[in-house]
Amino acid sequence: MSDLDTRLADLNNDVPAMTDEAFAAGRTRLHEAMTTRPRRRLPVLVAAAAAAALAVTTTVLVTGEISPASVNTPADLVNWAQTLEDDPPRVGPGQYLYERIQSTMERDLDDDPRFRVRSTSTGEQWIPHDYRDEWRLKVGGENVEFVKGTETGAKAEGITIPAPSVAVDMTAKCGNFAAIGSCDGEGWGTTGSPSFYDKLTGDPWRLYAVLRDRAGDSNGLDIFAHADRLLQPNVPNDFKATLFQAMSHIPGLTVTDDARTADGRTGIGLRVESNGTVREQIVDRVTGDLLQGRFKDAHTEAIGTVTYGVTDSPQSRPN
Repeated sequence: MSDLDTRLADLNNDVPAMTDEAFAAGRTRLHEAMTTRPRRRLPVLVAAAAAAALAVTTTVLVTGEISPASVNTPADLVNWAQTLEDDPPRVGPGQYLYERIQSTMERDLDDDPRFRVRSTSTGEQWIPHDYRDEWRLKVGGENVEFVKGTETGAKAEGITIPAPSVAVDMTAKCGNFAAIGSCDGEGWGTTGSPSFYDKLTGDPWRLYAVLRDRAGDSNGLDIFAHADRLLQPNVPNDFKATLFQAMSHIPGLTVTDDARTADGRTGIGLRVESNGTVREQIVDRVTGDLLQGRFKDAHTEAIGTVTYGVTDSPQSRPN
């Protein structure tokens, strides 16, 4: 759901927690595994059933073999991650990876439970085969409605009512919509350069140490949030495998096979909870793609569901 970090910051810039979730988680993302690999993979058609509240309708064709082993522990996660290492890329030259993120957030205004609003929005990205080429980002205007209290009552109490984010449609080389840095930069919250991933691939304990250092301590929630920022749509498969193996060391991590997203799909659930705050990912069992990110604390619950496809231009959507 961040910044998609930098990609969907405009969506929820008044709620920092969302940056770490569905748009990272969020921005929330998809990865590369769409060509048939007979020795390992069988074609699978994944259709995202639209939930009434989220209305996600993208159908995605994924080629892959579903591992028969269950994934219910951090040790299982390590074993499963190794199946992702040599997946072929799903997007070829001239094609675009299409990513659709549906965001739903409920939050108490000024942490006052008498006044709670629900915000919904949709973001779309078109990511080229060569990440250095021009991306497109389209975000619809945010819809905000009160689910507890009223706007009139909130104003009478002096409650801050945030303005909804507006619709945007923009393009930028290498997805650098914030115009910060260059295409050869790091991949925290956006797509990094090949050299960035090369340095962090192949040694899960080293990557875990980097995550822990960036978090500032060994708090599982904070480490999870930084790992979430690295799960971008088009990261190399061997790095993605290393990332999930590193995440297996996060304190308090629970792993659940057949976790269900808000729009009815199932995947591998990763969750850390501490003192009433929850961070979750649900990832595709075949590709490791992020299907859903979720954040919840005493005053906020944010869910971002992600669907994917392949197109031949940044002006078209998958059929």
